Amino acid sequence: MYSSQSFSNHGILTKGYWATQEIELRPTNTTGYNDVNLRASWPVKDLNMFVERSLVQTYVGGSNALSLAARDSFDTNSQASGQYPINLNIQRFEWDSLGFSVKGKSDSYEGISWKLEPKIVTLRAFKSGNGDAILAIGSNINTLNGTLHRESNSSYGYLVNPAQLNMGYGASADAFLKIDLQPAMTLAFDVKNIGSRFIVHGAHENDRSYQVVQSAGQIIFSQVPSISGTYGQKKINYRLPIFYKVGLSKDGPLSYGAGVIGFDSEKMGWARIGFRTGLNQVDVTSYAFNNLEVTFRRDNFFVKGLSVGFVFLTGFSGKPKLQLQTAIYDF
Repeated sequence: MYSSQSFSNHGILTKGYWATQEIELRPTNTTGYNDVNLRASWPVKDLNMFVERSLVQTYVGGSNALSLAARDSFDTNSQASGQYPINLNIQRFEWDSLGFSVKGKSDSYEGISWKLEPKIVTLRAFKSGNGDAILAIGSNINTLNGTLHRESNSSYGYLVNPAQLNMGYGASADAFLKIDLQPAMTLAFDVKNIGSRFIVHGAHENDRSYQVVQSAGQIIFSQVPSISGTYGQKKINYRLPIFYKVGLSKDGPLSYGAGVIGFDSEKMGWARIGFRTGLNQVDVTSYAFNNLEVTFRRDNFFVKGLSVGFVFLTGFSGKPKLQLQTAIYDF
């Protein structure tokens, strides 16, 4: 099974979208989440064993950082004078896991069902970074002052005889709860990456400071030098971002739902309407009412047991994107 999920409270998480967005004196607070998962599962007695490979990326910060990151350069001559804040906090984790699914129903309350998926996890790669800066644009002079902190499993190449990196193993769990309130009406709770913890020995880190002054014109980001930098390794405790989704939905040929979705302390509202006919399912979803996600899924896609879904993403401006959202083959 292949699945992909992406959501943001502002626009869509693509380079094509953000490359068209202007920087602002008062940037919009932006949060985003992207999850890609590849899983194979098989039954063992009353359990369902699985192995999976996952990638999760999160972003919390201002919209200016995304707008500038989507460009290779930036022409300040077309920008109004002022001080433009740039702040961001990003995380990226890749991991493999082995686990099992166990599910059941409440004996006391009819209509309540649950599923729990504990798993052993090993990190494959990670990146984490946060930064704060001010881009001051004047009529003749531009200045950039800021700091950037990064952590990664990759060496930055500045250490002699670096310590060996050991990312080790950890544990995590996903949980799902569904409550049938009345015919076709359901309240659902999904939580992923519960209790995850990894101790990484020898994680690479660096801190950089920037203080750049140049005449007005084009800024080429790959050529912006730092005035100082420190590099090292240390032991770091990591945990995966905790994803959660709560929603009230009505099933049927015409379905709809709404609720809250988010990760860690970040959250936003979502709303969906869907239509099913035969083997086809179409869903239209919006997050924080600032974007649109149109999904088409077809069961028995040329082959019996194969379900394939595509998603069209748009932020109402900029370049939209069409991508594969899910592919499930049951044999």
